[in-house]
Amino acid sequence: SLQFGALPIGLAHGVTLTRPIKEGEIVRWQDILADEDSEPVRTRREMERTFGGE
Repeated sequence: SLQFGALPIGLAHGVTLTRPIKEGEIVRWQDILADEDSEPVRTRREMERTFGGE
C-alpha cells in the first residue's frame, strides 16, 4: 500500500470519500478526508515516514 499511496483497509471504515471510486479501484489517502488526529492514522503516517512512504 505504501507504493500506491493506498488506504489500508483497516483504516477505511467510516471515512468520507472526496470523489467517486469505481468498483475495484484502489482507494488512496488523497481520496478521503482523514482524521489526522486519530491514533490509528497518526500511527500509520509515522510508519509510512519510517519505511519510506508518503
